[in-house]
Amino acid sequence: METAYRMQAAATDAFDLNLEPQPVRDLYGKGHFANGCLLARRLVERGVRFVQLYYGNGQPWDTHSNHDVTTRKLAADIDRPIAALLGDLKQRGLLEDTLVVWGGGEFGRTPVSENGNGRDHNPHGF
Repeated sequence: METAYRMQAAATDAFDLNLEPQPVRDLYGKGHFANGCLLARRLVERGVRFVQLYYGNGQPWDTHSNHDVTTRKLAADIDRPIAALLGDLKQRGLLEDTLVVWGGGEFGRTPVSENGNGRDHNPHGF
């Protein structure tokens, strides 16, 4: 019970991103995913053994329409926070003992446009 109590008490601080200095917050950028990356670092820092991040609700990467524009936006949304997370983990010496697995849920796209808007699924292309 003592361990459970200590975990609950420590969790309050871990989830309060306002405790981070502004330069660190700026490094990660703004937005839900950026906050998730910063929170992931804070949890790893406190000894949490497994953290999973997920970008977006539903399936934002399933871009059957306006594929090129949407994919560029999605990639830009995740690029800065991921780079900040990896750099922050390394700078704090946490990357030495942290396995980072990056995986996409997308299973491939056809190499040609689907009626000029997007690209269809291609499970053989992944």
